Amino acid sequence: MKTKFFAVLFVLFAAQFVAAQDKTNANARTSRALAKQQDFKTYHGAYSTTGSEDIIVIVDAGDRLLCKIPGKPSIPLESTGTHLFKSEKEGITIIFNPEKKQFIMTEKGVARTYTKT
Repeated sequence: MKTKFFAVLFVLFAAQFVAAQDKTNANARTSRALAKQQDFKTYHGAYSTTGSEDIIVIVDAGDRLLCKIPGKPSIPLESTGTHLFKSEKEGITIIFNPEKKQFIMTEKGVARTYTKT
């Protein structure tokens, strides 16, 4: 009886693991598909914000963008929607507004608006 119980538990666990892997793979495919649809060149450039002398530079890196902040390593940004990019590792979300030549960066709950210089 115990053997059957543990076998059923193992099968259920394995099914959940496979489903989680499928979801992760699907999210990666969606991110790459979104990246192919967007023209990253509209986001390229140097951006600044009031209250800080730092200039953030956004450049293209194939299927993602790189955010270059002075004194820090480049941060890869994954496309997660139209004009929306994230770095899960750094906890950064960037929403671009190409018409205004701006983006809003949210980091640790603090949002700042940057304008292309």
